[in-house]
Amino acid sequence: MKFLDLLQDSWNFMRNQLNFTLFGIGLLVLLQVGALFLLQNMVSLPVAPNAQGMDAEVAASALSPSLLVALINVFVNAVLILNIKSINNGDYRNFFQNMVPAFKALPAMLLFMLCMFFPLSFAFVGIMASGANGGMSSLIMLPLLITGIFVLIKLSIISYVYLVEEPRKGIMETIKYTWTMSRGKASMVIPYFAVCYIVPFIFSGLFGGLGMIVSFIIGAAFYFFV
Repeated sequence: MKFLDLLQDSWNFMRNQLNFTLFGIGLLVLLQVGALFLLQNMVSLPVAPNAQGMDAEVAASALSPSLLVALINVFVNAVLILNIKSINNGDYRNFFQNMVPAFKALPAMLLFMLCMFFPLSFAFVGIMASGANGGMSSLIMLPLLITGIFVLIKLSIISYVYLVEEPRKGIMETIKYTWTMSRGKASMVIPYFAVCYIVPFIFSGLFGGLGMIVSFIIGAAFYFFV
């Protein structure tokens, strides 16, 4: 299947399930606005002039709301994917029918997020640390950065695969299956990755918080309905 054909099928689904689509995207946007609000409050936290650093307890209390929002976001993502699966199977009754299955799948979803983003995050931290030291070691981190991007692209649909495939596979089996499934499908996987991940990043960089929200709407529509 070509990427444009996938877009057409997704557009038809969104038109046929307009109420569900608007409710799902609206819920995700509310979560994103809440996350932005919490982030702004964390950045503007007052720090004592003579303090050597933020106390560990204060730092934990400041970080815990953002972690909670992230957990809720992953949980809502799982609920939406399972609801789309129910709609396609013809047994969808209400938005809340997949709350328990989504909660059971939450640990695996979090592990998949870690597998997707840890290599890239580690590379970014290494590049920033080497740049701060003024050395050329940031060039050494470049292969790791490329590897992190490659892993993120290959596993970009892993949560969807885990929740939709029947019978459901184990965690390691899902990682292996997703990695193999994306082989030879660069013409579909790369545009999907670009729209869901790169476009929101560019919009948020150019237009700030408003751009992030707009790009999140676009990214959410592609992530769940493509």
